Amino acid sequence: MKPDRWEEFVEQARKVKSIFERHGGKNIRLLAGLVAGQQTGAIVGTVEFDDMSAYGAFEDKVLADPEMPPMMSGNDANPVAGPQTSIFLDVPL
Repeated sequence: MKPDRWEEFVEQARKVKSIFERHGGKNIRLLAGLVAGQQTGAIVGTVEFDDMSAYGAFEDKVLADPEMPPMMSGNDANPVAGPQTSIFLDVPL
């Protein structure tokens, strides 16, 4: 997140949550690193899916949603400095 843009960032995150829910995202959370070494202050958003097929369908819908591009761009208007996408899977133990 860019400096001094917390409120704007949270408002945008609420909009993204609504879009994600509309397209099948579940258990949507926003996490902030409080005591996290070098990652203190880092922000992580999580979205859950039943399987990779559900994730793929979600991505297709989200990327086609006209509300998403302004929130994904790295321009000065966006409060997010450097978005990154990662996929994690539960590993049964």
